Amino acid sequence: MDVVGERWNLLLVRELSLGPRRHRDLAAGLPGIPSNVLAARLKDLQAAGVVVRRTLPAPTDVTVYELTDAGRALQPALKELLAWGRPMHRNRPRTTQCSPVGPCRAS
Repeated sequence: MDVVGERWNLLLVRELSLGPRRHRDLAAGLPGIPSNVLAARLKDLQAAGVVVRRTLPAPTDVTVYELTDAGRALQPALKELLAWGRPMHRNRPRTTQCSPVGPCRAS
């Protein structure tokens, strides 16, 4: 919980479960996250060995973030959390639709 317990960390892992993402792609997939918080959470996850930052080779020279093996090992836990939360949301009006390996979308 020290690694993923901070607000936004699990959602960042969920976004990166889709594959390597640029900073702006992560920001778009997590509406409402302040840019400074996103940067801080990415640094924390890098320090914990969950996320790695790399620069793609030329001609792109784009910096992306991706999950390490330790980060990918969190995916089953995300799926379990989704399964746990689904029954609680069945009786509520749906405003967003989320998956453990994809971004939330309005429904």
